[in-house]
Amino acid sequence: MHVHAARLKGVQGCVAAGVWWDRLEPLLSNYREWIVEKTASAEIFRSLFLAESAFPILASIGLHPMEVAHRWRNTNGQFDITQANADCSAIRATAKKYRDRIWALGETGFDFAAESIEGWINKGELIRAQSYAFHCCSELAHELSLPLIVHSRSAWGYTKNQIEKVVDSKSVRFMIHCFPGSSEDAQWILQRNGFASFGGVLTWPKAKRMKEALIKMPNECLLFETDAPDLAPELENGYRPNRNEPQLLKAIIGRGAEMKGCSESFLANLNMNNLERLLGMN
Repeated sequence: MHVHAARLKGVQGCVAAGVWWDRLEPLLSNYREWIVEKTASAEIFRSLFLAESAFPILASIGLHPMEVAHRWRNTNGQFDITQANADCSAIRATAKKYRDRIWALGETGFDFAAESIEGWINKGELIRAQSYAFHCCSELAHELSLPLIVHSRSAWGYTKNQIEKVVDSKSVRFMIHCFPGSSEDAQWILQRNGFASFGGVLTWPKAKRMKEALIKMPNECLLFETDAPDLAPELENGYRPNRNEPQLLKAIIGRGAEMKGCSESFLANLNMNNLERLLGMN
């Protein structure tokens, strides 16, 4: 993570979305001086983001569906419930141990792309595994009053169905990371007080459906992200970096402002306000 380059571009901090439960302790150790604790109010939070010497990092912990597809598949291509139970126990213990430094549960969710399904005896077994992880994280989010960061790739219909169950039964706040839905889904997000986050794909020429969704998405539901190190934006000169970085958030928000017909500073402030709402700061 090139912190100095990010700050030069006006990016003042980040949410470190968790891929797996055992990645949290290295994050807390390696970036100790920048980890923001849960006691921070919105006022303290903003003061940290404005401090020239700081780069606040908000930690999250998850059971990523791509990791689930790899780790919870036994040698017969079936769902390994024993390994799943061990990891779910571990994420619960880790989340409770570090509950003062965790701001969200995720990434979690569903990924039915070809590389996720590979090696499974059938798609149903993969769905069982990813559903088990999703509900483990959603129950923990409810228990600890944390939002969910939801991953959905080639699985949007199924993801919506599972989110509806969580919102109805547990009233969990959620954010759809790298929003894959259509413009018609804008009202679905709004009705559930959710958030749709747009990343580098928004800038790609062929991402017409995503552009239409952004234009229709109500401001109170909008977030922007990089998903570093993946899915880098296409820059004005047509160049797409091999590796995404936090500094490229400015390019994504700039393109979003063009599409929404507003200023870049308006969207940057909106992003901060909505992040605080997602995290329960106000």
